[in-house]
Amino acid sequence: MTSVIGHVYSIDFTAQYQNWDTTDPATLFHADTVKAEANPKARVCSHLQREAKGCDYLVLWLDCDREGENICFEVMENTVKYMRP
Repeated sequence: MTSVIGHVYSIDFTAQYQNWDTTDPATLFHADTVKAEANPKARVCSHLQREAKGCDYLVLWLDCDREGENICFEVMENTVKYMRP
């Protein structure tokens, strides 16, 4: 049993869209994004992957809202492929 500390990943626009003074907001609908570990020092991704290695089942209990659902998918991305078949 383990837990996460909020989002596993953060998502941001690429460098060319970082200056809000020169970026047309309409371009952001089609802009590229970068996904990275939200808190690299905490090493949540590697922790989840290690914990999943000995597991047969994954039970998630997060907030019942869109943000909680997103966190569930982030956890699944780091656990399901490492679990026992």
